[in-house]
Amino acid sequence: MKILSSVTIFFIISVLSITGCKSEKPLQFCEGVTSDGKPAHCGSTFTTGDLTGVLTLKEAPGVETVTIDILEKKDFSSQPYNSYTHKIDPDKKQITFPISLYREGAFTVEILQGKSKLAKGELKIVDTY
Repeated sequence: MKILSSVTIFFIISVLSITGCKSEKPLQFCEGVTSDGKPAHCGSTFTTGDLTGVLTLKEAPGVETVTIDILEKKDFSSQPYNSYTHKIDPDKKQITFPISLYREGAFTVEILQGKSKLAKGELKIVDTY
């Protein structure tokens, strides 16, 4: 009985450690990318200005454009802030796209391939002036 109990505890710990570890988020918000394409200075809170969104997919999307929808969170709802189509390389697993946010607030960014949502992320913009 002790052996079964020990095996069960080991199995649970193993599963939790495997599922709890994730090397990087699929959607990141950064100040840019390095010359070799790696995200640089990423986070979730930024000052007003221009950012770079970086989406890392498991496989290349196979399309030439995606739609970027930016929603501003207001109280208990979200209001459209900006939406645009962005040209991408259909054979690359990483999509980088510009984000311009010159208003303080909380925002949700969604990346769509047609009507299918590839990713969604949230960020906060603060004005330091």
